[in-house]
Amino acid sequence: MQTEVPAKAIVDYLKSVDDIADNIQWQYDLTYEDPSPAKVKVSDPAMEQRQVIASTFLLSLLVGVPLFIAYRRSKRPVFGG
Repeated sequence: MQTEVPAKAIVDYLKSVDDIADNIQWQYDLTYEDPSPAKVKVSDPAMEQRQVIASTFLLSLLVGVPLFIAYRRSKRPVFGG
């Protein structure tokens, strides 16, 4: 490993330093831009309706199944006590 850069190699060295600096810096551009008309997604009412139905079904399963299990356990006869 060299601790000095020869004068004839200084241009390449400085370019390498700039490349490294560019690669380790982060930059964010938070400027708002309106989406182009080609990228604007048109809502599909049929798809939204299917999503609502599916969500309602899943919610009823997540709530209904544990309630059903708890109800069944409360109806079991208690043995040995």
